[in-house]
Amino acid sequence: DYSGKASLEGETLPVPPAGLEVKERGFTWLRLGWEPVVGEDLPLRLQRSGAAGGVELDLLLEEPGFYLDEGLTPGCTYTYRGGFHWEEETYWEEEGVTAATLAPPGDGDDPDQPGEGEDPGDPGEGEDSDDPGTGEDPLEPGEGQDPDGPEEGDSEDGVGNGAGPGGKGPGSGKTGEKDRGNRSGREVAAERPAPDMVYQADFADMTLQDGCALVQLEDLAAARVRLSRELLGSLGELEQQLLLSSGEVIIALEPARVAADLTGAELDLRVAAGVWEDSGPAPPASYRPVMGIYSIALDPEPEAGPWLDLEFNYDRAGVPPGEEARLGIYRWDPDGGTWSYVGGKVDRSRRVIRVQAVPPGTYTVMSYSPLITDLENHWARQPVEVLASRHLWPREEGFRPQDPLGRGDFTGWLVKILSLPPAGDAGQPFPDVKAGEGYAAEIAAAREAGLVTGRPDGAFHPAAAMTRQELAHLVGKVLLEGMVAVDQERELWAPAGEQFVDWEQVEAWAQPGVEAAAAAGLLTGRAQGELHPREPATRAEGAALLARLLELVEKVN
Repeated sequence: DYSGKASLEGETLPVPPAGLEVKERGFTWLRLGWEPVVGEDLPLRLQRSGAAGGVELDLLLEEPGFYLDEGLTPGCTYTYRGGFHWEEETYWEEEGVTAATLAPPGDGDDPDQPGEGEDPGDPGEGEDSDDPGTGEDPLEPGEGQDPDGPEEGDSEDGVGNGAGPGGKGPGSGKTGEKDRGNRSGREVAAERPAPDMVYQADFADMTLQDGCALVQLEDLAAARVRLSRELLGSLGELEQQLLLSSGEVIIALEPARVAADLTGAELDLRVAAGVWEDSGPAPPASYRPVMGIYSIALDPEPEAGPWLDLEFNYDRAGVPPGEEARLGIYRWDPDGGTWSYVGGKVDRSRRVIRVQAVPPGTYTVMSYSPLITDLENHWARQPVEVLASRHLWPREEGFRPQDPLGRGDFTGWLVKILSLPPAGDAGQPFPDVKAGEGYAAEIAAAREAGLVTGRPDGAFHPAAAMTRQELAHLVGKVLLEGMVAVDQERELWAPAGEQFVDWEQVEAWAQPGVEAAAAAGLLTGRAQGELHPREPATRAEGAALLARLLELVEKVN
């Protein structure tokens, strides 16, 4: 009887997994999800069978929740079954689940799958009116017809022979503190704005709604928008945010701030969209571009700090759900000849990624799958790689997953996950944390936000190991302070006192935070439903907890 828990020879056995199902599917992948056993920390054994029969996949999954099965054949049917693995035995779910990957495009019968060239957006043999073919499209100036730049490609917009921000590819580059991206040398080609695309924005062309003034651009591939000081000032008085949108990217400005910093009579904003050329070396295996390249220029450029907020819609890029957590926004550094990571907060419900307060330049969106040498077959490999893809720590070959988790390291990772603002100019709040070293800036931000207070001696002790109750308490405090909202499904988790048999060992000061983290489903405990609150936490455990918090941030908030 596995309706709850069964007893066999005096041993308490776990229930099989509940609700194993295929959540989403693509041409070459299926995403499976299931409900873990509350209070248990048991690996799931998952088997996959193909149409021909026989087990094609058999693996143990330490991290509960979901699994992304990739590398499948389009249009094929697969059967899965799952069971919790405990003491060399697997307790299978009574019924498996069968699902098929999406079928490949046919001959154009499906309007969403045009097949071979019948999509009106695919020119085929050059008959598409939107594709110039031989350069007759009025939106494509051809060779050197742009009055803003000479024919030989020396235009500041980075077209032609590539003197600008997108012309010469990332190059070979050298590894440095800001080197976080593709240094492959793959070329970037940006189209020049045509002279008839100049757009003089006015109130009549804007949609004012929900505190935003929206300018809808038909084509962001080559656009130029002029905004007068008077218009920006009026929008500022109305407390409207200015949005320039093409569907695939949104550029946001705060009009009041721009008007106050503007040195001329108007702001001239240019956007040129580019593509990753098929020629040249491919990006490193650890980076995968998921969108094109967007070069944004402002005249005059801001003097009092960055003006731009950017939002990219990656929904059309075919990003599978398991890859969303690895997305980032990168800016081309023409001086260093490399792509630099600038951040990126993913909104999984809208399938967009955004970044705030960035300067003009050339941007793209890439997924990053770091190679970490000491995580092979480790249960925490997936969450550690997700956090590494966000560049939470300097790039290293190893992670040392079983080492004790330092207070300074975890605080730094947490602040970056939450995107907390930097602390003021009051100086470093702890005597044993020197400005400019390690995660000093993040520790100061956490102190200003009220997340950390230091130890009784007034010091922070950044190198000291965190206990598991300290770890859970700090994450729970984030929830209690309302920095991250909790969805209703997670609020249904059992109280910590019911989840963990050693709950009474949690010290009184830590109980509120531990209770909040447990109620949100962020804690899994160790074997047999034990929390071990006073034992040192490992770096792997800290990374796994933060990865769950990150998923909560991006799905609910």
